[in-house]
Amino acid sequence: MRNLIFNSLTIASPSQRSANRFEFHPQFNLITGPDNSIGKSTLVKLLLWSFGCDPILDSAWTATESQCIVDFTLDGKAYSVGRNGNMMVLSAVAGQFERFGKISGEYSRRLADLVGFDMLLANRSDPPELEPPPPAYFFLPFYIDQRRSWSAAWNGFGNLAQYANWQRPVISYHTGYLLPEHFEYASKIAVEVAAVKAANKGIERISGAIAVVEELAPAVKRTSAGQPVEQLITEISEDVGALQRELDATLQHLARIREQAAQLGAQRQLLEAAAQELGQDYIFAVEHTSGDHLQCPLCGTLHDNTLFQRTGLLADKAAAEADLGVVVDKETTIREKVALAEEKIRVLRDKIDAYSSRFEAAVDSKETSEDFITRLSSAAIQQMAQRTKDEAEKQVALREREERRLKGLQRKLLSKSEKTALDKRFQALLNAYVHDLGASGVNLSGVQSPLNYARLFGSGGAAEGTRAVLGYYLAVLTMVQEGNNEAIPPLIVDTPNQHEQTDYNYEVALRLIKDKISASQVFVCAMDTEVIQPYKPLGKVTLLEPGKRLLDSSKFAAIWSRVEPFFNPAGG
Repeated sequence: MRNLIFNSLTIASPSQRSANRFEFHPQFNLITGPDNSIGKSTLVKLLLWSFGCDPILDSAWTATESQCIVDFTLDGKAYSVGRNGNMMVLSAVAGQFERFGKISGEYSRRLADLVGFDMLLANRSDPPELEPPPPAYFFLPFYIDQRRSWSAAWNGFGNLAQYANWQRPVISYHTGYLLPEHFEYASKIAVEVAAVKAANKGIERISGAIAVVEELAPAVKRTSAGQPVEQLITEISEDVGALQRELDATLQHLARIREQAAQLGAQRQLLEAAAQELGQDYIFAVEHTSGDHLQCPLCGTLHDNTLFQRTGLLADKAAAEADLGVVVDKETTIREKVALAEEKIRVLRDKIDAYSSRFEAAVDSKETSEDFITRLSSAAIQQMAQRTKDEAEKQVALREREERRLKGLQRKLLSKSEKTALDKRFQALLNAYVHDLGASGVNLSGVQSPLNYARLFGSGGAAEGTRAVLGYYLAVLTMVQEGNNEAIPPLIVDTPNQHEQTDYNYEVALRLIKDKISASQVFVCAMDTEVIQPYKPLGKVTLLEPGKRLLDSSKFAAIWSRVEPFFNPAGG
């Protein structure tokens, strides 16, 4: 079993320049004092507040604007978590600090991953999205609030109503009725549900559009020749589509051969210029010099002008003229291809244009051509819209089928017999704990599972009802430990002696908490009476004295040197 252990709580109020630090025992902790107004409840609430929960804190405390850090251990590794307003900081010791601007969202996801709280709740967005809930939903079964929890279970924190109908999935997950795989399926189901919802909205819009088009421009049902307009539209679509594809291909072919023609034209011009220049060079070499050397008129350099050199000029001129002939032949062939392509394009365009005449032929003599085309377009739009609608409805059917399949697999994660076994285990635990606590006057017949917690209230006396609530919480905690779905945080019980408990029953409650829940770290807030004296040596006692507050100005400087860089590494 994975245990989350609170090691210490550090508190600092920069506005009041006061601070304090409290250290805890890994198993049993008594937070005590001689009366009920010295901060026992506030101290344990700050442990949970530091993780991002919202226990009810009085206005005098919130006015201190304190910043808190809890050092804790999980799986043998040390971590720290801190809260300043709604800013959260999470860090492994000697590791990187992770800072979050709010509790929900990424911080809640990070902490859930850390403690193995693998459940998801649907938020109130439209459409709802599944997300890891804030830490309060993780700590709920482990915190019995001084006022709220003794009269209404699963009510220890504020702001729980941010999710609708959260009680059933949260309680079921904690007590093993929902496995982590349940929410893996839930995420996949949510995708299908959202897709179906979006598709149905699209279908609704399409249906509305079809109705509007039909009202404003009634579709042509048949041509004047009695041909169904759907058939005409199909033929036009197929024929014109084929012609258009052929036209596009021909245009692309024409572009390619015109590019070839341009390249050949450039080659022809180069070869014509080369042949002309070689011929002029030969004439100059023969007619303007009589020796075997030729002097450049610009630079004075002597060049060979032998018979061999002059013959080479004629050979080069002949080769250029031969290449020119080949290029001219290719140009002629390309021009013929261009002409054929241009003619084909003209013919294709004529065929496409010819459909206008077909429209005219299909028009009823009582209708204008413009009205027919409008109504024919209306029919085409409606036909396309109907095809889109039909396809969307097919997709909806497929999505709904997949949704049903996933829900079937989700239901099979825990068999009916396994659920019955969990019910029986819970009933056995509840009856045993309630009996040990001396609350036999409470009617438990209606409490068949952890979900029936509301039926605990209304039977038996006030003191017995309170003890029955404690028995319920202990039964739930035992189920959580046995389910092993998540890390187990400390059990925090805030002052069970404030509800007409006799010393005997108070001692029984303390013993039951200590002995039966020994696998978890435990915090108990209790007045410093004779009853708790035997329990002081078992763990850590945090004694809060009258007249002293949780914050101490003499400790501020030393503590603030750690708190300030934890929340503000830049020191600004």
